[in-house]
Amino acid sequence: MSDSLKTGTLAVGVTAVLLTAAFIFTTTRSTQTVTQPKQPMPTYSGFEAMDHITVGGVSTYYFSQSMTQGASTTCQWQTPGATSTVHIKARFGFASASAALIEFGKSPAINATTTLIGRYNLGAGVQATLVSTSSPSNSTGIDDVLVAAPSTWLAVKLGGGGTGSLPTGTCNFQAELLP
Repeated sequence: MSDSLKTGTLAVGVTAVLLTAAFIFTTTRSTQTVTQPKQPMPTYSGFEAMDHITVGGVSTYYFSQSMTQGASTTCQWQTPGATSTVHIKARFGFASASAALIEFGKSPAINATTTLIGRYNLGAGVQATLVSTSSPSNSTGIDDVLVAAPSTWLAVKLGGGGTGSLPTGTCNFQAELLP
């Protein structure tokens, strides 16, 4: 046999062996499917499970409380440990025929309204929803009334002729942290 024929036969033989080995390897290799357990999504019953939510880097804290009867401070809440803008809403109903003076305020001390946010006269037997509002209290046009320092107490107080009244309702507090 000539050398070139031997070399050609050897090349064909090696190629055949390699193709056969490749075919056997690919068909006998087992395929294993790995399934990972799915992580359940956390479930919440509304926002009751959370006291705050952060969206787009802005954190907003929430608190709701039934009014306390027999005290001049009907509702209060301490803001988070960061400077924030605040919002107070109170839904009042009275079990008394006397009118009442309602004050929304803030203070570094509990049970106080050293900085008045709003004052409202509520008539006898009236049901009303009151919302905190303010206007800039200085010449710069900055609304510093609704800006609260870290850990400030917010309060809804009952005064005037309505101190003997038994308020019913809820107070909602909201604080949005300033960057």
